[in-house]
Parts: sequence; C-alpha cells; structure tokens
Amino acid sequence: MIKVFKLSSTDLRVLRAGHYRSILLAGSLSMFFAEVFAGSSPLWFVDLWALTVTFPLYTMHLLFFFNLAYRFDRLSPRSLYLWGVLFGFYEFWITKVLWSGFIGESPLLGTFLGIAVFEFILVALFWHPIMSFMLPILVIEILSLSYGQPSVPVPSHDRLLRKTRKNKLLAYYFVLNGATILAFNSSFNILISHITAIGSIAIIVILIRICRKTGIQINNILLGKKGMIIVSLYLALLYGIMFPLLLPERIPGLGTIIFTLLLYVVILLLIYCDKHTDTHDIDYMDTAETFEVADLKKYLVIFMALLTIFVLAPPVCIIMFMMIMFGDAILGVGLFLRAIYDSIRT
Repeated sequence: MIKVFKLSSTDLRVLRAGHYRSILLAGSLSMFFAEVFAGSSPLWFVDLWALTVTFPLYTMHLLFFFNLAYRFDRLSPRSLYLWGVLFGFYEFWITKVLWSGFIGESPLLGTFLGIAVFEFILVALFWHPIMSFMLPILVIEILSLSYGQPSVPVPSHDRLLRKTRKNKLLAYYFVLNGATILAFNSSFNILISHITAIGSIAIIVILIRICRKTGIQINNILLGKKGMIIVSLYLALLYGIMFPLLLPERIPGLGTIIFTLLLYVVILLLIYCDKHTDTHDIDYMDTAETFEVADLKKYLVIFMALLTIFVLAPPVCIIMFMMIMFGDAILGVGLFLRAIYDSIRT
C-alpha cells in the first residue's frame, strides 16, 4: 500500500533551475498528448510558430490552471477535469474553433446559441481536459513515483494512478486515439507522422533524464507569487493579441460572447461546489499497483506500432478514425455530466 501525503504550502517557491526543467517537461508532455496525438503540429520541434506560440500556449495554460487547482485546494479528479475544460476554452478566444468549427470548415453539427456543438463536445469536454491537462500531470506523477518519490503526491489521484482494469483500458484507448488521429491528420505520410512522434518522444526522454538530476516531482511545476504573475501576464497578452488578430472574421456577436462568459461561470461554480481534496477520496482496499515507467514505455511501443499500421492501411485508419471521433464525443459528454453530478452531490 502506498502511503500518501498532502502537498505543503511551503513547497510554493519562485522558479529555479530544476523548476524550469520540470516546466519544459510538463509543456512537452502537454504538446505530445494534445498536438502530436491530434496531428495538429507536425514536426513542431522545428516549426517557428509551434515553438514560439503553440508550445508556450500549452505550457502556460497547464501551469496556470494546475496552480489555481492547488491554491484553491481543488485537485480531485473531477475538479482537475473541470480545470481542463477551462483550459480548452482558449479555443473560443484564440482559434475560435468552439464558435466557428475547425479552421477551414463549418461546424460539423451546426451551432447552439453561437457555440459549435460537436467541436465543443470533442475539444472542450474531452480532448483538452484529458490530453492537454490531466495526462501530462498524471505522467509526471508516475515519473515521480518511479524515480524516488515515496508516495502519491496528490492524495485523490491515487485511484487514477492504479493499474486497475478500467485505467488500463483507458490507457489503451488514449494510445489508440493518438495513433489513429496522427495517422489520419498527417495524410498517411509515414515520414512526417513517424518523425513527429519519434522526435517528440526523444525530447521528452532527454528532459526526463535532465530532470532526474534534480528530482522529478509535481511540486516543481508549482509557482510562487512572481511565477503566477508572469504566467498570468503572458496569458493576458496572448489573448489580447490573438483575439482580434487571428481569424477576426470568426468573432461572433455580443450575445454569443456573453453566453460564452456564462459557461465560464458555470464551470467555476461546479469547481467551487466540489469538495476539498482529502485522503477520503482514496480506496484503501484497492491493492492494485501503480503505473510505472515500464508501463509508459509499453504504451509508447504500442502507439508506434499502431501508428505504422494505420499509416500503411488508410481504409482501416479511416474507419477507426470515425469510431474514435464518435467515442471521444460520448466520453466527453459522459465525463462532463458525471462531473456536474458529483460536484453538486458533494
């Protein structure tokens, strides 16, 4: 049985060298699960826009919302999911995807009060909360447990880190997601898809080796007051510049913008209603082992194998892609409704 402890407020401190490395690792993991799995940023590590805009965007959003979760003691899995929904809401103001559909396309299932229905479900209720936010955090916790951390850093995350049948099935599903969508969105180009995947994995492995010198732990992405000010100013500048300049023709009317702001209020109220993180969230009767680095390696091998298969067999990939999109949408709705129910109940 793993003994758990709460993060202490004394762990909050201004960024140091070890923190910078951990932040780069967290950003790279978010970039990998969100952009590489989605095939949205091919060869991002040699692309100027990805390095100067996309990578900092994911890194800063992850830091901002995880630190808010810590400061307000809302770190339970459902709160983490809801923080991730807020993370995904950047797709309103910057890319305008949640208003007008994916770039170059119209909303797949139309709009409701100015919101693109399918895109909202897929991107805001599933992809960003899980891929961009929760998975990077959980992987860092797995790394910390594998490389010296004696206990689960955040008590309520214990049940997410256990190798239960449910968690293993979810892990396989996420791997299938990434392999299918990367193959599809790279137009079945074996060189682009594989170089993007292998290059991203190599960057993450190098950062892990560097971070091990100072210790890998979730505390290292917690910011002090100065760090939060820097992140907040960066995000304010990013939104302030991108909102009017990037695809301004996609900016909706005032009514839709007001409705969008009300969605923020709803999510924040659900987070507020969620109980404080405590050890009561843990099922001490669960004796399943936690995920380890060996498991992460296994999933990466499966990911690369599936990616190769799908790139070489486009018809199979297309069928799987349609199934995955449908499955992701169902999961997004289910997770959101469960988060609403649990937050109100508690």
